[in-house]
Amino acid sequence: MKTNSIIALILSISLFGLFGCADKYEVDYEAPVKIEFAGVDQNNRVSLTKGIAEYTATVKVQGEIMSFEIYQADSKTGMQGSLIEETAQSFADGTTNYETTYKFTSLKENACITVVVLGTDGHTYQRNLLVEITPSVLFSDPDYGKDGEIVETASAYYGCYYATWLLGRTYMAADAMKYTNEVDFSLGDIILPSGSEAVPVLVSPAKRSDYGLMTINGLQHTLFAETSLSQAEFNAISQVDATPIENLADPTSEVLAIQADKVYLFKTANGKKGLICIQKITAKTGTIEVSPDNWVENTKYSWVQLLTKTVAK
Repeated sequence: MKTNSIIALILSISLFGLFGCADKYEVDYEAPVKIEFAGVDQNNRVSLTKGIAEYTATVKVQGEIMSFEIYQADSKTGMQGSLIEETAQSFADGTTNYETTYKFTSLKENACITVVVLGTDGHTYQRNLLVEITPSVLFSDPDYGKDGEIVETASAYYGCYYATWLLGRTYMAADAMKYTNEVDFSLGDIILPSGSEAVPVLVSPAKRSDYGLMTINGLQHTLFAETSLSQAEFNAISQVDATPIENLADPTSEVLAIQADKVYLFKTANGKKGLICIQKITAKTGTIEVSPDNWVENTKYSWVQLLTKTVAK
């Protein structure tokens, strides 16, 4: 009993020390300067409805400040960019509870700003605001450093099945089986009637077996056409105007040879319409999958780096 009493006493002292320390050293800090944006969510973000290309932000600063500035910022990383000079304000004697507005105009993509203020305490305070458009055209977004999303003409590492959803996804067969409704087009190597050697082609996912290519069940049919658009014209298509894509005549080919620096049109059976810009085609030799879990070594295929712009539904 004596031993148990000692143990209980030690535990009670330990628990008191644990929770007592937590209360003793807990810091309830409130910054002397606060930057707030009116009408935004908890992440300082506002989403515009489709077709809206302007937004006026109301900026409220609570506390005493010596200067106020707004900078451009990267909409993906939030990294601060160049100063928007007309927003810069200095207050020789300081000012309290400053409020102003900033207008975003002619928005064609998401935009971000960083508000930076210098407090009378000598410290700098800043906060970002992100304005998101609702796009009419969905862009693929390759990983950092890539010229385009890599799609293979035979599945070796990345895969030959491509879906425009989620900023662009390339799938091997095992993953494509999970997303058969999302796969929009595929690539392959085919000997066309006009040639004697296999060449890289766009091929309808539903027609792959007709051309001796590895396939999976349930993929949709897609048609293709070569356009007269240059890469510069492709690049000029904005997220807010789908007209340049919508005005193109519907494609008619289920298989189509491709070349670098060309722009192709696709339309899926479920009505999705978009452009494929071929950035680069690189010849490869390696081990490819010719059927589920069946691989063949020392086989020629290609890496195709591409970008897509698809009409949003």
